[in-house]
Amino acid sequence: MTQIPGNDPTFVRCADELRAFHRGYLRSACWKAAAIMIPAVFGHVAFDAPWLIMVGIVITAAFVIIPLQTTYQQKLKSIICPHCGKQAGRVKERGFFPQRMFLSCIHCGTETATDCVTWCNGGKPEKLDPTR
Repeated sequence: MTQIPGNDPTFVRCADELRAFHRGYLRSACWKAAAIMIPAVFGHVAFDAPWLIMVGIVITAAFVIIPLQTTYQQKLKSIICPHCGKQAGRVKERGFFPQRMFLSCIHCGTETATDCVTWCNGGKPEKLDPTR
């Protein structure tokens, strides 16, 4: 069993910050999706226009889901590399359910372990269990 290092500069603690960001953005995304889809469903029922559901889905994808993914990926790329002090620029995931996240710096070329695991790409980040 490996222990999570305490003050190891080659280990990045980011799970709490990413989880808070993900929770806040996901909450607003759910409200936005509801604000788009509820009128689309009512329009479909009231006017017997099934195409309104498709319009609602496309608008939700364009203005909620895609911005959610791109903003989250930008947040991941903005994590500071502990070796060179610049933004890492790339995140790699390894493993299979859960996937362990590693920073891959585009400046110095080093890979740094994080305390984050995810169950799917872009999913809610969780803190790595110290007993793994």
